[in-house]
Amino acid sequence: MSKLIDYLDHYEINKDRIIYIGDSMNKNRTYVQESPELLKLFFNHYKIKKNCVVLSDGGNSFFVGKKSVLIDLGFETHEIYPPAVH
Repeated sequence: MSKLIDYLDHYEINKDRIIYIGDSMNKNRTYVQESPELLKLFFNHYKIKKNCVVLSDGGNSFFVGKKSVLIDLGFETHEIYPPAVH
């Protein structure tokens, strides 16, 4: 936690911009796994205009089942580019 506070101070990042996604089970992973929930948090926080075309890979974080999370969030178009582009 102290390392995080040091980075926030150094880079002048407001701590209110940090959202902890995890559990209280003392896991030691150092990354946040992509997920539809994380994607929803991002787009709800940054208020990106809904008339945009969003490009993405076909990753699991962009879909719940076969439904596009982005279309459910109200975006006009969600285009998926092929894996080779990734």
